[in-house]
Amino acid sequence: MITLVRSHIDPRWYEVRRGEEVLQEIEVRFQLFRIPRSFMSVEAALRWLQETERKLAKNKVHRLLGARSYPKTLLFRKLMEKGYGEEVCRGIVDELEQLGYIQDEGYAAQLIEREFRRGYGPRVIEMKLKSKGLGTELVRKIVTESMQREKIRELMKKKSMQAIARRGFDFHLVMQEN
Repeated sequence: MITLVRSHIDPRWYEVRRGEEVLQEIEVRFQLFRIPRSFMSVEAALRWLQETERKLAKNKVHRLLGARSYPKTLLFRKLMEKGYGEEVCRGIVDELEQLGYIQDEGYAAQLIEREFRRGYGPRVIEMKLKSKGLGTELVRKIVTESMQREKIRELMKKKSMQAIARRGFDFHLVMQEN
């Protein structure tokens, strides 16, 4: 009879035991709940551990996506922070992307439009996208020069040229609208 027991030395490690004999030690960085009392073999215990990791990681992703949309880089990072293995995280994120649950371009477009409405220019928006691991090529397609000019005119009523330029608008456009 094989059991899976948390190590007394380090709580991230579990011991695969046959009676009192430790057969193998495994690092488990994610939180485990309800471990079966026994397994038929070491392989069965390891298989259960892999299946449980995948199931818990998938549940976590579904909870995250249920609250709001995420780009795949951020989802991957969040799963890794919770202690799931890189292979499991990559597999789940790729699977959800193929199913259409993760759409980086749609997420980026929403972020661009929201930040532009808040009064930020393309350069600042590009930096925000880069920090989330997204490409910046979509910014200049969505935020056109005419949109920038209009937003600069609107902001000129409230802010100085320097303040507008610091918000990431193209400096030559800020100077033209002055």
